Amino acid sequence: HDDGAGGGVVEADVVVCNQDLPMAYSALIAGEASSRDSERLANMDYSSGTVSFYWPLRRKVPELAHHTVFLSPDSEAAWDTALRGDGALPENPSFYIACPGKTDPTACPSEGESLMVLVPVGCMQVDGGGDGYERIKEEAREKVLWRLKTVGIDIEDDILDRQAFCYTPTEWRDRYSLFKGAAFGLAHSMQQLVLFRPANRHASIKNLFFVGASTTPGNGVPLVMVGAKMCADRVIAECL
Repeated sequence: HDDGAGGGVVEADVVVCNQDLPMAYSALIAGEASSRDSERLANMDYSSGTVSFYWPLRRKVPELAHHTVFLSPDSEAAWDTALRGDGALPENPSFYIACPGKTDPTACPSEGESLMVLVPVGCMQVDGGGDGYERIKEEAREKVLWRLKTVGIDIEDDILDRQAFCYTPTEWRDRYSLFKGAAFGLAHSMQQLVLFRPANRHASIKNLFFVGASTTPGNGVPLVMVGAKMCADRVIAECL
């Protein structure tokens, strides 16, 4: 524990770690066994990364709902292209836009909008470290704006600051300690579902538990919430 004044120790009967589980094993837990676990986790399959734009607009966009998904005409091929890790984006990528002002007026000025645009890309597991994300970011921005124009939503000149915020897998890793910049933790492949995911209790460190997208039962908000309850129930049953 770093208390900001040179470090310190806080004793606890139970610790629930909500850091991304693979990052916790590699950065927080010492010892030979942890090193083996870290190596095993590093070789598992990870979810996509994302390029996420945060755009303030000078006007309302009535064509958008709170949640709007734009699917590529060939969504399977587009998804495969985004994840294969060679620095390419599909010609017509799938992406998601959140427009929270539709249901929460406090999310933006009365005359404007606040958009979050999420474009799936390969995480740092498959792109060799993320050197190409700056180029991918610019390409993704232009493709999103072009796709919006094709359906009658021209917001390019209404974005107050196109450089305001943009997170690539590099930022997700550095800001939020997401292993390999994978936005959703471990992937949901058949070999990594539910009981095949890392356990929510450490095998050898007494009373160390985990919650989050990379432990059981899986990623995504509903499953992470279920996992949090599973962890709480286990702490109560086994430690109290």
